[in-house]
Amino acid sequence: MLKLRVTRGTACADLREAALSKAHDIDRRIQALQRMRATLMELAAACAANLPTSDCPILTALDRDNDSSKALPGPPGA
Repeated sequence: MLKLRVTRGTACADLREAALSKAHDIDRRIQALQRMRATLMELAAACAANLPTSDCPILTALDRDNDSSKALPGPPGA
């Protein structure tokens, strides 16, 4: 936003829009982090600490997530 200070034709309204846009972006990131935290808390609650890692629900969920991300199509020519 500070770069807009030296850009000709920039009005205060432009800075306001940039600030609001950045605030909305931060809100989206916070929401995503809150969802991740909730998921981690659920996984931790499901964990029976005395299980071997082969039966760990946390690792099972991470493996499942990793497998589903591999299934997503990559960019053309990848």
